[in-house]
Amino acid sequence: MSVRNDDDAPEHLDMVATPDGGRGILSGGRSTHGDGALDPAGILLLSGSTVRFDGSGPRVRLGHLHGITAQHNLLVTLQFAVAGLVRLQARVVSN
Repeated sequence: MSVRNDDDAPEHLDMVATPDGGRGILSGGRSTHGDGALDPAGILLLSGSTVRFDGSGPRVRLGHLHGITAQHNLLVTLQFAVAGLVRLQARVVSN
């Protein structure tokens, strides 16, 4: 997943939710300051930046998903400090 912040203000991703009350566990990327860093407000997204949630970047680990297998769509809600709630569907693929 990639998240772009086109706003003039820094943003934080502070929660990821799934159906049935599931919550994602956020972890920061390699950077301890700047894009992708995890701080008490969530994962930092600087103004004008794109943060990739993969490899050495930040991560969201989802657990307690029932009945979700490869090729299903998963409803996900992202909560940002400034933008608020964003609802989306994520396509589940096998590793």
